[in-house]
Amino acid sequence: MRTLISHGAIVTPSCLSTATKLEDIGVFGEIVNSCSDVNTRTGWQDPSALAQAVEHRNVPIIQMLLAKGANVNDLTIVNFEDDIATTTILGLGVQSQSIDIIHALLWGCPEMNPDFDGMPYISPVTLAVKVGNVQITQALLQAGVNIKPADEQGKMTLLERAIRHPMALTLCKVLIEYGARINRPVSTQKNEFSALLLALEGNSPEVVELLIDAGARLNDEYSNPPYTALGAAIKKGDGVLINSLLVAGAAFVGTKLQTIGTLGTAMYLQANGVLQGVLRVSGPCILADALSDEKIDLAQYLLEHNADHEGRIENEDPPPSKQTPLGAAIQVRDFGFAQRLLERGAKVTDSVLANAIGGDPAFLEQLLARFRGSAPTTVGTALYQEEPLQLLQEAGVDPTGVPQLFRDFWELEEFELPPPESVLEIAVVVGSREDLQFLLQWMPWSPRLIGRALTFAILLDLNELAEDIMPFNHDLTQEITIEYPSGEDDYGEVEGERETYRPLEAAINRQMTPIARKLMAKADVNYLGHGARRRTALQYAVEKGNMELINLLISEHGARIDSPPAMDGGATALQIACLKGYIGIARKLLDLGADINEAPAKYNGRTALEGAAEHGRIDMLQVLLDEGALIVGEGETQYRRAIELAERNGYQSAARLLRTWRDSVYLNPEAV
Repeated sequence: MRTLISHGAIVTPSCLSTATKLEDIGVFGEIVNSCSDVNTRTGWQDPSALAQAVEHRNVPIIQMLLAKGANVNDLTIVNFEDDIATTTILGLGVQSQSIDIIHALLWGCPEMNPDFDGMPYISPVTLAVKVGNVQITQALLQAGVNIKPADEQGKMTLLERAIRHPMALTLCKVLIEYGARINRPVSTQKNEFSALLLALEGNSPEVVELLIDAGARLNDEYSNPPYTALGAAIKKGDGVLINSLLVAGAAFVGTKLQTIGTLGTAMYLQANGVLQGVLRVSGPCILADALSDEKIDLAQYLLEHNADHEGRIENEDPPPSKQTPLGAAIQVRDFGFAQRLLERGAKVTDSVLANAIGGDPAFLEQLLARFRGSAPTTVGTALYQEEPLQLLQEAGVDPTGVPQLFRDFWELEEFELPPPESVLEIAVVVGSREDLQFLLQWMPWSPRLIGRALTFAILLDLNELAEDIMPFNHDLTQEITIEYPSGEDDYGEVEGERETYRPLEAAINRQMTPIARKLMAKADVNYLGHGARRRTALQYAVEKGNMELINLLISEHGARIDSPPAMDGGATALQIACLKGYIGIARKLLDLGADINEAPAKYNGRTALEGAAEHGRIDMLQVLLDEGALIVGEGETQYRRAIELAERNGYQSAARLLRTWRDSVYLNPEAV
């Protein structure tokens, strides 16, 4: 190497970067002395030699590069908040968490707060706080790195980041000393959290005191539980934190407090005149939480202070995530407490009844005697727990309405269904024929709900249940979207897919021929609908290779041979037959006038020729070519794509057939 240098060998940027791995400082010194500009990079995205030396944590080489004029404020790439961000080499050095590297870089950094023409970058201080390194944070601030820009970067302030580390108290002291932001700016929108709230939730009384003394706002309301600082301390059940806040002037609990941590906390709040104000706005929710956690002493104390007051219990059912005191007592099977609540006027709601299903039969009858109205959640729960429905019917319960058992989706073994809109759908999914028949006779159901239940039964391949529903007045335009979630198979990741069906298309897709026959007479067989991968009834029949259904649809119900494909992932009947390799079906469609050169779907589509080539279907390709599939002129595009798809999937014979046929066409122009 020395010989090469002595003979004038050029030290390239790549060579210099590679040399930063050397342990022999003397050799590196000769290399760097032969380099005219140590800041030159191989490419604009490639790291500089100084960045490489920092990555290798080689302090002597870092010092030598700095002595030769290496730029500490060169920009480089780092990971930040699950994304790619830009910082300086000083920021890169922070990630090493080596104070020696930081001291070396600070020594060679003439400008601590560079301005890159307004281009944003992540401050070294932000990165130092992110990793929780007190020593490096202090060194950067002492050297003059500006704290203000660092406090405005990313999703959190510096103090909010600091509180999550074991050395939070010391780190916060350093940051506050140098002017870190104590509070987020006042805004019309509520923040998710603050430094004070995080310190309270982390049970850090010393940090809480530090922030209070520094001027943290005590009565802000946040967008997420526990919503206020005082609420967080009450939820923790920490008397010391509560006292610190009250003494400092915290007074706002908010209207959404859900938890009082302990009986001692409740007694402390009562002694300080706060409990009644808390219970006035959140009593039922707090009592329900205490019962759900089986904190019976706390629940008893809250009840003695009228946490269940009827004026504060909502007249309507709470959302599914919110429990009533009566519902909570029943759920933990504390029927004695539940009885006391009833005696104090607690309202029996659908969710309360649902909690009682499967419990004490005598208590359930008592609740039913107090209830009037619609209770679909109760009926749905009874279906799931295989409890008899007769008792509910005899009590005059109305089963209509939307069961509150699911939120966004209904997860089954193979796919996800939309949340049920009636208990009929629950009976179908549970697979209880007896219960379904009972529900169908219980009362008149709307055609829309009957149609949805029918589609559910067909999609789940429950033939007997579908037959039971068929005699009832059903709306055949109801569409159900099922979702196959993302996952993995033996070949890697599998992307999630969505499919939408009406009853007819579902019956054909599931090969339920007798039901499909009946539905054809009532439904529009040429309906396609909107969305990816949609199919008409004929397209589904072809996809399944069901000649009986194909003949029925075409000859008896007027199905269009050339119905257009769905925009994304769609295909005509002929394109599907060619892709699947169903030669007999393809010939029939061609004989009936199917367009052999029909354009593919706009997205993720294939022409008939492309589909056959992609799957190496030699016999199908021959049929298509014999029948006039274009491969020159207007067919040039599909020819080239067919070749590409065949070769990509390893079907060289298919590609050769296409090329040979094309050559023959050129030799015999009359064949074009």
